[in-house]
Amino acid sequence: PVFTTLENGLGVLVDRLVERLPSASIRLSVPVLALHPLAVGWAIETASGRESFDRVLIATSLDATRRLLASLPLLEAKRAAALLPADAASGLVVALGFRSQSQPVPVIPQGFGFLMAAGPTDDCNLLACTFLHQKFPRRSPAGATLLRAFFASSAADSLSKHADEEIVAAARDQLITILGPLPEHADVTVVRRWPHSLPQYEVGHLARMAEFETCVSALSGIGVAGNALRGVGLPDLIRDATQAAHALAR
Repeated sequence: PVFTTLENGLGVLVDRLVERLPSASIRLSVPVLALHPLAVGWAIETASGRESFDRVLIATSLDATRRLLASLPLLEAKRAAALLPADAASGLVVALGFRSQSQPVPVIPQGFGFLMAAGPTDDCNLLACTFLHQKFPRRSPAGATLLRAFFASSAADSLSKHADEEIVAAARDQLITILGPLPEHADVTVVRRWPHSLPQYEVGHLARMAEFETCVSALSGIGVAGNALRGVGLPDLIRDATQAAHALAR
């Protein structure tokens, strides 16, 4: 089908990767501050000090990738950093779940969701909503309604400053204007903020990425993957990461 996901959610992908990696190899909440070339390999600098590695795959957000490449005292690395997209938009996801016996019962049209046309300037405009209970089987209990609202760019930046409860209320109010009555309180709510997470590709992006790859290939033992390169979808990221891993293995 057009829409495909893992049966028990995309979190399963991360869980399975963690299970297969040596526990000592995973460092949580340890930001990388800079990279340094060595005679053989690379040094990664963190707040805890430096560690040496044979190869490095930079698979980070746009801002972090640019910063790490620019930290290298190498012309190719600095040129690669300059070729990355100049800006990234923010995203904000709000999920609202209603049990089957909720009152009033949400009346959701058939389909997978909707996209909103651009309207008057408004810092809190809804961009889209997915009907997850209809898009993916078993994503919610039988008879339940699971909605996922999405805000982007200035709307995401503006709303993200508020408390989760206020964000949920704002999302519900906008959904009501489109879908009709919804219960005053959702049985399940989830708010996820993704600041500067969506790189904005400009005209000429593919040509710049071709030059970017040339620059990175000159950095022996360095690979780059991420949504700043050739797509923001999960299949795009898996494709690019696979290619980068194979290149490093060679």
